Order: sequence, then structure tokens, then C-alpha cells
Amino acid sequence: MMGVLCWLKDHWYLPLLAGVAILGYLTFRGRVRPWESVERELDVIRAGQKAREAQERLGAERAAEAVRIEHQDALTRLDADQRKEAEALAQDPVALSRYLVRVGGGK
Repeated sequence: MMGVLCWLKDHWYLPLLAGVAILGYLTFRGRVRPWESVERELDVIRAGQKAREAQERLGAERAAEAVRIEHQDALTRLDADQRKEAEALAQDPVALSRYLVRVGGGK
């Protein structure tokens, strides 16, 4: 027992590195890789910026219609609950665009 404790005292960083490696594996082992999720969130941000620019140029109602036309394929793939949420966001083109990119997976 004393030999193990002396070894841990001298090599404390090895169990720490093993713990960090295990924690990293458990955190990022899912199907989505970290860079893919970052890219998806950047797509959401870009869609919001694009919708905001359209809202400034066209006004809120025409920009919302432009967002609906642009993301028509994502709208057709929504289920009933997601469709209700999209209808609730219909007056805000920025929120609608971000929602459709996040849920529909489109750009």
C-alpha cells in the first residue's frame, strides 16, 4: 500500500491525464463531432444575420415571406409540433430563420 501511495505522490499527473482522457472520451463520444456542432451553430448565426439584413431591406412581413421561401424544404420536413412552433415564429423572420436552420438542418 505504501508503494502505491509513494508512486502516486511522485507521478500524480498520470492519473490526472488518464481521468481527463476518460472524461473527454465520455463527453465527445456521440455521433456529432465537436466541429460539426460548431459549424451547425455558425449556420444558425449566419441565417439569422441574413434574415436581419433582409428585414432591414424589405420590412418584417416581406422578409418573413422570403425566409419561408428560402427554407421551403425545411418547412416541408417538419412534424406537427415543429410546424406549430414555426407558425408561432412567423412574424419574426430572424427567429424563424434560425429555427428552421436549427431544426431543418438547412443552410
